[in-house]
Amino acid sequence: MPPGGPDCLHDQSNYFDQIVQRYKNTIAAQFYGHSHQDQFEIAYSDYTKQTEANAVSVAWIAPSLTPRVFMSDGNPAFKTYDIDPDTYEVMDAHVYYADVSSSSFQTSPTWAPYYS
Repeated sequence: MPPGGPDCLHDQSNYFDQIVQRYKNTIAAQFYGHSHQDQFEIAYSDYTKQTEANAVSVAWIAPSLTPRVFMSDGNPAFKTYDIDPDTYEVMDAHVYYADVSSSSFQTSPTWAPYYS
């Protein structure tokens, strides 16, 4: 569950943010699920001035294989990442989805690229 979301307790999210701030030169990225949506969040050193200069970390939030129809387009999806082996930086993310309205979905879903 990503910090800062409505399901996350405020104090715990705040404590985790303090850890991210302290180790911002060590943490290459953060990876989450749970929201059932394809999203990202940016952690800032100063949340009152959210600028590129204050950005310290990115949280990649993967889509869900069990989407909630009221929260998304209703298609299951997953994400893969290209990671730099030296810096561990995320170089690219690839999202794949299966079309639930396809006649073959229940027996053999076809995973297709959605975006990169």
